[in-house]
Amino acid sequence: MGKDTPCMGTAKQRISKLVRRAQLRHVDHVITAGQRTSDYARKLGFSSDQITEGVYAWDEQLFRDVAAGRGTDASVYNPKNTPPGPNSFLFVGRYVPEKGMADLLDAYARYRRTVADPWPLTCCGTGPLAGQLRQAERVQDRGFQAPDAIPAIMRQSEGFIFPSTYEPWGVAFAEAMGAGLPAISTDACGAARDLILHNQNGQIIPPSNPDALLQGMLWLHHHPDRASLGREASHQAQRFTTAKWAERWHKVFTDLLENRSPVSKQ
Repeated sequence: MGKDTPCMGTAKQRISKLVRRAQLRHVDHVITAGQRTSDYARKLGFSSDQITEGVYAWDEQLFRDVAAGRGTDASVYNPKNTPPGPNSFLFVGRYVPEKGMADLLDAYARYRRTVADPWPLTCCGTGPLAGQLRQAERVQDRGFQAPDAIPAIMRQSEGFIFPSTYEPWGVAFAEAMGAGLPAISTDACGAARDLILHNQNGQIIPPSNPDALLQGMLWLHHHPDRASLGREASHQAQRFTTAKWAERWHKVFTDLLENRSPVSKQ
């Protein structure tokens, strides 16, 4: 079974263990999105040896070149040593309330009033809150962008902002960190616990807290060594590449087939 629902401790999740007991007995193994989903799987009765983390992956071939160009991916040699573009914050996702858009615009407006040389904020996505983005000062709405266009935009960015109030995991988040972007994310994002080492490659902040988001922006803006943050971001994302994803699923299937008892003929 593949699963991305994080453990939230709700009554619905507690009841689910009872309602789905008969179905869950037929599940031999669970591949979860990450730590928070694994916590939920254990509450459903699965043991640790029945759980493997990594149901999602990011395309390292598409995004690793960005890290190499920024000089943040030590595993890839880039002879051109292409410098990064202008400093900018980046958000990629749907323009909907659960993505924390109101908090993002609030914090960004205050950030601009706080520093003498504020970075612009680039947003890629679509949704009902697009009009609010277009009205905000120095916020660039790039609209929907195809996956192969995102790396070039990340090359022009210095940090990734993920202010969601609910996010099972966050593939765009993993792509950004794989591309060498430090990230400011709420702990409502499932991938935050898997990818961010607090103050080493980004920051984890509470959801629905524009003050904390502002402080995260200021921390990244004034950080003396953003290149080291980017290197650590890229390093932490390697566990969720497509190559690792394929190895993970292959191992799970192979182990299950080897360990399953033959069905006796009736």
